[in-house]
Amino acid sequence: ADAGGWIAQKWHFPPALTEIIEYHHKPHLARQVPVPTAVVHLADILVRARGFGFADDPFVPAIHPQAWELLKLSEGDLEVILRELDESLEVAGDFLALE
Repeated sequence: ADAGGWIAQKWHFPPALTEIIEYHHKPHLARQVPVPTAVVHLADILVRARGFGFADDPFVPAIHPQAWELLKLSEGDLEVILRELDESLEVAGDFLALE
């Protein structure tokens, strides 16, 4: 994430997008756009929980408490998000399996 933030700055990405990239693993440090940063943080964790992310790293970090607080999601909301994520990943998998 630090390297991504550095690259985003070098490529002159907008400051808000740079902050999201740089702090999505540390959403509590985001100052300009904390809610979008928390959304990307959550998305990153959820896809890692579904097996996408770093190769050979089974560790899935917890959602940062401040991100959880900012997003104001209930357990029911999270269940809906996970169900939709699974459906989207299945569609993407079907698409990528085409030869």
